[in-house]
Amino acid sequence: MRFTIKRILLIMVVSMASLGWLKPAHSQTRVACVGDSITYGVNLASNQTYPAFLQTLLGSGYNVQNFGYPGLSLMSLPGGNPSYHPAYTSTTQYSAAINFNPNIVIIMLGTNDASFAPNAGQTWAQTYESMFISQYQSLIGAFKNCPAHPVVYVALCTRIAGSNSYGIDPTVLNSVIVPELSTIAAAASAPVVNFFAASSPYGNAYQDNVHPTATLTQIMANSAYASIQQYASAPPTTPAAPSAVTATPGNGGVQLSWTAPAGWVSAYNVYRSTTAGGEGTTPYAAGLPGYLTNYVDSGATNGSTYYYKVAAVNSAASGAQSAEVHGAPASTLYAGLPYGALPSVPGTIFADNYDLGGQGIGYNSGSAWNFGGFDRFYEGVGMEVNTDSPTNGFDVGWTAAGQWLNYSVNVAATGTYLVGFRVASGGTGGTLHLESATGANLTGSVTVPATGGWQTWATVNATATLPVGRQALKVVQDSGGYNINAMTFSTSSIPSAPTGLAATAGNAQVSLTWNASTGATSYNVYRATTAGGEGTTAIATGIAATSYVNTGLTNGTTYYYKVAAVNSLGTSAQSTEANAKPTGPVEAPYGGTAAAVPGTVQAENYDTGGQGLGYSVTAVNGSANSYRTDGVDLETCTDTGNGYDMGWTGTGQWFRYTVNVATAGIYVVGFRISSGGTGGTLHLQNAAGTNLTGTVTVPGTGGWQTWTTVNALATLPAGQQVLTVYQDTGGYNINLLTFTKQTAPAAPVGLTATAGTAQVSLSWTASSGAASYNVYRSTTAGGEGTTAIATGITSTTYVNTGLTNGTTYFYKVAAVNASGTSSQSNEASATPAASTGPIANGTYTLTPQNATGSRLDATNGSNTSGTQLQIWTAAANNPNQKWIFTYMGGGYYKIQPSYNTGLAVGVAGNGSANATAVQLLTDNGATGQRWQLTAVTGGYTLTPQCATGSTLNVSGPSSADGTPIIIWQATGGTNTIFSIGTN
Repeated sequence: MRFTIKRILLIMVVSMASLGWLKPAHSQTRVACVGDSITYGVNLASNQTYPAFLQTLLGSGYNVQNFGYPGLSLMSLPGGNPSYHPAYTSTTQYSAAINFNPNIVIIMLGTNDASFAPNAGQTWAQTYESMFISQYQSLIGAFKNCPAHPVVYVALCTRIAGSNSYGIDPTVLNSVIVPELSTIAAAASAPVVNFFAASSPYGNAYQDNVHPTATLTQIMANSAYASIQQYASAPPTTPAAPSAVTATPGNGGVQLSWTAPAGWVSAYNVYRSTTAGGEGTTPYAAGLPGYLTNYVDSGATNGSTYYYKVAAVNSAASGAQSAEVHGAPASTLYAGLPYGALPSVPGTIFADNYDLGGQGIGYNSGSAWNFGGFDRFYEGVGMEVNTDSPTNGFDVGWTAAGQWLNYSVNVAATGTYLVGFRVASGGTGGTLHLESATGANLTGSVTVPATGGWQTWATVNATATLPVGRQALKVVQDSGGYNINAMTFSTSSIPSAPTGLAATAGNAQVSLTWNASTGATSYNVYRATTAGGEGTTAIATGIAATSYVNTGLTNGTTYYYKVAAVNSLGTSAQSTEANAKPTGPVEAPYGGTAAAVPGTVQAENYDTGGQGLGYSVTAVNGSANSYRTDGVDLETCTDTGNGYDMGWTGTGQWFRYTVNVATAGIYVVGFRISSGGTGGTLHLQNAAGTNLTGTVTVPGTGGWQTWTTVNALATLPAGQQVLTVYQDTGGYNINLLTFTKQTAPAAPVGLTATAGTAQVSLSWTASSGAASYNVYRSTTAGGEGTTAIATGITSTTYVNTGLTNGTTYFYKVAAVNASGTSSQSNEASATPAASTGPIANGTYTLTPQNATGSRLDATNGSNTSGTQLQIWTAAANNPNQKWIFTYMGGGYYKIQPSYNTGLAVGVAGNGSANATAVQLLTDNGATGQRWQLTAVTGGYTLTPQCATGSTLNVSGPSSADGTPIIIWQATGGTNTIFSIGTN
């Protein structure tokens, strides 16, 4: 068995306004995430749990709190729980969640209950099922009785991926508890968060087969977000009757299917009678899960006619019954029933739409449960999310020898059909065949090749002769090792001759391209050195693409070609003829004129001459494009330029460019690149092979058409030069090379100086093109001179320490790059002075006691008045996390960001109410911008002059990145105590 992480992120973009009905006026919607160690986030950072990711998705209008804790169970056992599995309702997490008075509750409990041993001689269900259901219903009721009367979501537990060290039985959890949770949700008219389906395709996204990695918790958050959005977009009202109800009889059963009504449905009821109109109001089958739209009545007797109606149910009410349908099962009918409408041949049948009827009728599987989750939730066929096209969202995986799937079909006409099996294999592949209802092998053994990935899809074809009418076809897995997405049945015939054959000469080679022929599985190529002499013996067969490069030819000789299409029924007539004469290579500028430097060079405008002269690639990819057809892969580009870029980079590949350098000097070389992977490295070298730029790192940009520019410096002589872009590694695309003559940068502006105790803090505005800065100082105005007191400063701030209090110091700053040093900036001065407050004037960091790995932070180093302050993970020398303290007398300090002394830390609107925001504000001396420091155990509390009964406070209290800073009535909590540091 295999479990492969798929890069599937479920992204649902729905207006947040649709959630307004959940929000109390003028406050956040409170979301309580109740659960065990999976909710808690064992071995994950606080910002990697699913509640933390959910907070990010829902946004600032929501307050998502994590009330999970390791080891907790749902059930409280009569004899007492093991100490390592206390019941959730016995813990402080439970009381805290209740006291939180949530508007939304997501309960994910039950995983640890699967470790409880049943009574002797009983199954887990026999011992615990009724207790589990009863206590879960009580927990739902307890939360619904909170003053806010929340919407309570039942979360289907994440799948247990295999054996584990916690004693959790995967079969009990996956096959007993998860279906019970669906039943509980339906009975309580509670919406569902399907973590089981969300986690099922991600077997490797676990730390230990139980606890998710951050990859999976993010997927879980997406699933919870989608459920909240769905419920919020349509608050429950009495549902309409289901529509398009059908009844299909079989042997001993009737299959019902219907279309769900609009809005929220938590369950369905089915009503049955043996007389028309006699269904009544008592359901024959009640509480079917709301995500199902079909039901098999396996209690029907052959020879009798049964009448049915269906009604939808939610927390608002039970809706009206549907229109009546009927069906009469009979022993002469096939026991299996089609999954939905009877599919037609010719046509496409998706693999996961095998017949109803279960094990031994619809399928034969070695598993008791569905690895893939939600598509056929209660059945034993392994499925996973599918990324192929076309797709209905799922494919069948975990194949194994002897397993099979049955499909009811309606064959339009007797005949031979081409059957295309859509398959993928990240292993070595395997074999399968198609059988009739009598067991006849219709296709012979069909080989499934290795495709290079479990979601890398290919079509393998076979032919089958089918009689007209309804048939039962069986896909038999002769061996395992592959996935199946679909079968496509088409009328089979010999393909038509290819059209559009074109021949392009190269160096000792000819490149051929042609148009695809319908029904072709491969192509043959024929060649001659005289017109019309190609004959019937192919020089190449089994070509799957619509292109071919014929190498090893003699330059100066004309070659003539034709192509034929092939499938299992035969070979087409040959195409029209095309010819070309190979010639030797010549390196020259593309277009005949050397590119100008300074200027821009298109990456795809490498020199002519072919392999070894204009370029060197490790494999001639030969992608078809309308720009250059010399064997180098180019692709359509959405960035600036001529519409193409160079992709499929690889270690050791290179491309040459003839350029004309106007004047000698240092040039900024801008490489315009993108990478949907992790990026790579490259460098620029001259004709002698000298590395001109050093190694240039190409970052991951988040997409193959998401572009950025990385810069390097190169010294170039004047005149015509041949420059080579050498790919040290692959993993990126290249669009442009931009050469700009470098000059010394402009002088910095906006220099300010802020005095501290025996120090002065400087800040200034960055200069374009600067690589570093120099600082100059004097004790007389204008006396700074040309000898710097500090050089090589890469930020736009500097703290000059060790000064004499009472002395005025004057400063200027200059910008530096490889081309020189700028003129000096404006002058700024400051006079250090001793502080009489509890700490000396100076620049400090502030660390909250409840989040010792975080610091007070100015969002993105913003210079905007009104910017909300927050906490963020501590980063050394981050100017956003450094604060200038200046004693103002009367016991109060002014606190300013190190990078802009025109701003000060203040209380919004000089307010005094609890939860008033603390922001960066224009420094105006207001009482809301003056702070009293009081020493307490472990640090200081900070009280604003405008609200002397309140202190600076980390909202929550929380330790998550981005938590806002507010004021709150003084409590002495750890979220109100800050240590003051200098690094």
